[in-house]
Amino acid sequence: MFKKKENIYLTKTQELNSKIDDLSDKLINNFKQTNNRQSEANINLEQLIDKMEDLNTLNINFEKEQDEKNKLINALINILDLNDDIFTYLDETNDNSQVKLAYELIDKELTLLGIKIINDINVLIDHRYHYIEKIINDNAKPDLMVIKIIKKGYLYNGNIIRKASVIVNKRSEV
Repeated sequence: MFKKKENIYLTKTQELNSKIDDLSDKLINNFKQTNNRQSEANINLEQLIDKMEDLNTLNINFEKEQDEKNKLINALINILDLNDDIFTYLDETNDNSQVKLAYELIDKELTLLGIKIINDINVLIDHRYHYIEKIINDNAKPDLMVIKIIKKGYLYNGNIIRKASVIVNKRSEV
């Protein structure tokens, strides 16, 4: 995804640089012309300034995207480190009391990045966020209730990255 944006950035940069070069050439030629062409030169100058501002805006946006990418990479590295710590601790102690704390830290890191985990059970199915993998029949539980998460789902800044795969209850007709 970031590589594609870099390619788009490079293409747009080349296009804008080419347009800037063209407009610069036109501007030089206009200044060599007579005074009655002064207004056309002014228009070209304004266009040149606009294109240079566009290039500057494009550079600023690219830098912001690079910063966001670096933050994401660093957070994922922190998450991977926490995961390693979990397995090391479990391997050494056979105690899983720290697992919950580690997952809370992972969730905190993801939240800081704008990533929300879809993993709630005992809620009604919401097809925007859930993908039904399996249906069970249990008349003791509410109809269309998420019973189990098979694979967590994720939102990024409110946009669905992946729906949660779930097991849902469907009460039998009595």
